[in-house]
Amino acid sequence: MSRMISDLVEFSRVETRGASFAPVDMDKVAADAVANLALAIDEAVAVLTIQPGLPACLGDREQLVRLLQNLISNAVKFRHPDRPVQISVGGRIRDDGRREYWVADNGIGIAPEHHQRIFMIFQRIGNVQVAGTGIGLAVVKRIVERHGGEIHVDSAADQGATFRFDLPG
Repeated sequence: MSRMISDLVEFSRVETRGASFAPVDMDKVAADAVANLALAIDEAVAVLTIQPGLPACLGDREQLVRLLQNLISNAVKFRHPDRPVQISVGGRIRDDGRREYWVADNGIGIAPEHHQRIFMIFQRIGNVQVAGTGIGLAVVKRIVERHGGEIHVDSAADQGATFRFDLPG
């Protein structure tokens, strides 16, 4: 219950307690997110690949660490039981100057009918039983939207998932 209250407070503070936007080194953001998850990544024997030279963006650094941390954490949690965990993080500068980032995994995947629902608070899908409050992807979406971006998932059941989001340059 205390974890749920803490997560709800975090969810509500995305808008009200966010820092001003400034240039952000996304390589350092990714490194911090991975450092925060080192134990979980090690326990899952996950192979995590981060594209070098992720494009910098404008944003709230702490929120962007949380965003990547939540996406990587979900990739570890929702791993497929029959294959080693593989996660990749990448990014590019689009033709319109916006930065696009992605976190891809080879986990259990998400059926298309659940793609929008997973970003709603307290929503869980299927019979998957993992620790958590069901707030993580709602926080991710709220952070992306606070930054003027959009997030979506490309996935199919049993085929892994790729979460893509864009941020200002």
